[in-house]
Amino acid sequence: MKPEINAIPSEEDTGKHSPIRNRKQKSFTELQQLERLADRGSKWFELKKQAEVRYKNQLLPIYSLQNIKFQKNAPLLFLVGGIHGVERIGSQSLLAFLSHLIERLHWDDYLNQLISKTQIVAIPVANPSGMALGKRSNANGVDLMRNSPIESFETKNLFVSGQSISSLLPWYRGSNQLEVETATIDKVLGQAARETNFILSLDLHSGFGFRDRIWFPYAYRSRLMKRISPIVSLKLLWERSYPDNAYIIEPQSNHYLTHGDLWDYFYKKYGHKSGRTFIPLTLEMGSWIWLKKRPIQALRFDGYFNPNTKHRKSRVLRRHISLMNFLLHASINYQNWLPTPEQEDNLSQFAHTLWKKT
Repeated sequence: MKPEINAIPSEEDTGKHSPIRNRKQKSFTELQQLERLADRGSKWFELKKQAEVRYKNQLLPIYSLQNIKFQKNAPLLFLVGGIHGVERIGSQSLLAFLSHLIERLHWDDYLNQLISKTQIVAIPVANPSGMALGKRSNANGVDLMRNSPIESFETKNLFVSGQSISSLLPWYRGSNQLEVETATIDKVLGQAARETNFILSLDLHSGFGFRDRIWFPYAYRSRLMKRISPIVSLKLLWERSYPDNAYIIEPQSNHYLTHGDLWDYFYKKYGHKSGRTFIPLTLEMGSWIWLKKRPIQALRFDGYFNPNTKHRKSRVLRRHISLMNFLLHASINYQNWLPTPEQEDNLSQFAHTLWKKT
């Protein structure tokens, strides 16, 4: 295959079909980048407008990007960024991985063969109105990570855990139905999951701690999920493959419990008792270290969630590509590392020892 050498347009340019063409708002950079990536990778990926949300006098698209050709019943790698609009580094990290993938597909015959063995579905900007507003919530004031009908009976924290009092207060859960953004993720995930026995997902966030953490459900209860062995097996596979990695892999409930966690909801709906294996992971980037190194960031709300210097942002964008590459290969080869029935009990016991659950 002859490599192409046409450069991706600069950030000042926009996609030719962009609904935000010629706009100067900084808030739309990620949507523009996604449209350019879709143009660059149109041979392998299809960009679909799944829904629209209103921002001021405009309708902003919620896009999915999916590979076009893959084998029947292929495993699914599902990637999401920007559920919290202010956490732009999550969207940017996912876009950096997709750019890496598309650039390699122009010259890498092996990668071309590889991606035909899996579904790759990404929603890089899941909350475009929140991103445009620079808010954690969407334009309705709803915290989308608290928007599912899952209830926690253990949590005592009225606000952080999700509240239904008012959209004027933080961590508002919304009404008793999914918002357009969360319903769109649900729809896209449900469609992609129809004919697969294996789903591995990664949702990219920032805003907690000094270390990068990979969390898994549940967030609504402190007890580990019943079928924990695939997560333990994936953790061991990652640590053997990348022994010098800096991620902490743990249940989210080790730190706090919430109502309405999206991935608790999706796990129960598309995994759990469905007969398929579903491993939903959340990358929580340790943004406090960026504040520690540059305390002046605390004067801006987005400074709590994003690196505000060019060199630090570049370092963050680079470091998570290896993780997403690993998840791609782990999805394709899932039958080689998923635990056998004979191994599941031992791995489950190990999980309870590792994460101190009884």
